[in-house]
Amino acid sequence: MRYGRWVPSLVFFGLAYLYLWRVVDVRLIYYAAGMVSDFPEFFRGEAFFRPFLSYPGGLAEYLGAFLAQWFYWPWTGALVVTLQAWLLAACARFLLDAAGAAGLRWVRFAFPIGLLIVCSHYAYHFAAVTALSVVLLAACLYIAIATRLRERSRLLAFGVLSVAVYSVAGAAYLLFAVLCAAWELWRGRWRPGAVYLACAVAAPYVLGVLIFGVSAEMAFAVGLPSWTRTGFVPPRDIPMVVSSALVVVLPLSLCVAGLWRLAARRRHPAETKGTKRRGPAALLNAARLWYGCAPALRWTLASLMLLAATAAAVMLSYDSVRKATFQVHYYACRRMWPELLGVARRASLSFATINAVNRALYHSGRLGSEMFAWPQRPEALLVSGQDQDMTFWTKFDTQMDLGLVNMAQKNYTECLEIYGPHPLILERLALANLVKGNVGAARIYLGALSKTLFHARWARESLAHLEADPALAKEDRVVQWRSICMKEDSPTIFAPAHLQLQTLLKENGGNRMAFEYLMSTYMLTRQLEKLVGLLDRFDALGYKQFPRHYEEAILVYAYTTRQPVFLYGREIDPQTKQRIERFSQTFNRYGKDKQAALRELAGGYGDSYFFFNLYGLSGVKR
Repeated sequence: MRYGRWVPSLVFFGLAYLYLWRVVDVRLIYYAAGMVSDFPEFFRGEAFFRPFLSYPGGLAEYLGAFLAQWFYWPWTGALVVTLQAWLLAACARFLLDAAGAAGLRWVRFAFPIGLLIVCSHYAYHFAAVTALSVVLLAACLYIAIATRLRERSRLLAFGVLSVAVYSVAGAAYLLFAVLCAAWELWRGRWRPGAVYLACAVAAPYVLGVLIFGVSAEMAFAVGLPSWTRTGFVPPRDIPMVVSSALVVVLPLSLCVAGLWRLAARRRHPAETKGTKRRGPAALLNAARLWYGCAPALRWTLASLMLLAATAAAVMLSYDSVRKATFQVHYYACRRMWPELLGVARRASLSFATINAVNRALYHSGRLGSEMFAWPQRPEALLVSGQDQDMTFWTKFDTQMDLGLVNMAQKNYTECLEIYGPHPLILERLALANLVKGNVGAARIYLGALSKTLFHARWARESLAHLEADPALAKEDRVVQWRSICMKEDSPTIFAPAHLQLQTLLKENGGNRMAFEYLMSTYMLTRQLEKLVGLLDRFDALGYKQFPRHYEEAILVYAYTTRQPVFLYGREIDPQTKQRIERFSQTFNRYGKDKQAALRELAGGYGDSYFFFNLYGLSGVKR
């Protein structure tokens, strides 16, 4: 069956590509904002490229950083992973065949399956995978040329390739030396095999420590999945464990094949062609011969087993909650509020998710009427950054939208120091400086962005607008932020959220977002007397009626204090009054036992402020 060689691989890698593109959506890794460790930045130009030449593995890291940028789009990111997986699998097959272990060809699929598992956890070790690709290609090249050379020439070829591979791929060179040694040992050439194994230890020290001048830790670890910006980190999560396993899968396979061959020779030293097997051995041999004579069956079974193993691996590793969490961040970055709210219920219940949901509700005009249909925490409404948690930096976009530009800039700068010059951070720092009128600083960030692959156009256009209009009086987004931001520093920017919001309203009474966030803060902290004190602002802000949650909070205040509330010409919706009456009746029916009434009240009122005020819970209505 002539097509049996390439059809399974074509189908397998085609399905892998579709899975990465349509199911995983690898662009979420690009936007993951600190949740993906060591996501590399990339800039065009010699100034960015030159430092990568100063240490081993730098070129693989540079190429990995370039490939990482293509995760900006889901289809190109999926293509990068699929092509790398195919390359690794093709090299692995060549190496297994060259070593006489063709029976282990199926091991080559460990590489694409491993990369699928890593991506299913929304991680990717760009430099390590690139270094691994370089190493396997170099090993294939060595074997291809060594078969025609004598021992001295092979040693010379290995030496030249060793210098090149270690310089490009760093400590991943150890795999290159081990594979070349294994090939020599398989062919019964013990002397070069031993020399190559010795080089696996000696070369990183000589080239890395003595010539490149790096530390011993870096010399023996850079280029491996466990190497990060902060140094060597032992494998601590599934993606890192799987990526590390890909480095050793081929040497282990060749070792197993070699031991199997030795064991077979010792088990049947005198067996000849005429020897007849009996019993189970004869049945096993007959089944093997029949299987070998049925290529269609062999092709079908092999394909089904491969697809089943891959499906099981991705199903067990696919993290739908992590995907939804990353989608929340992506949609927040793109200001796609309906899409954000559509996936938020499947995301992890973190401060960043709650913050993004409230921001989406505000920009959708639904914060005052639907916020308690979602889980709420007072600390998540306005995240200050004082807790030093810089992951998911879009939570600091809320500060920009409110007018806390100085605080947002401070937090973006800290993100820059921790995660490096990611284009999304540089873009935010450029905008913050444009809003504040720091044109010189903005030009620096825009200049850096102009050297990226996919943010350069916006940066060049912004620089052109600065030349034509230094005040950017026609840039709607900048003008809108300037209209609400604090005109001068205030000590309250490091104060509790309600004091920050009060300061914003004091400077600009028309800051509607600051008003709604202050009303929400008072509801979340049950400071209803202060909430009632803000009812006089509704006319100036253009509200025609009270949003539902404000009505509920007003009624709770009136019922608990037994004091009338002046509504400034507005009325409470009769349906809201009926709801609080029914809520009270249900609660009283259980003898005002909160625990006993919890289930029924949650089922009917779990999205109301009535329920939150009583239990401190929200978003629990069935």
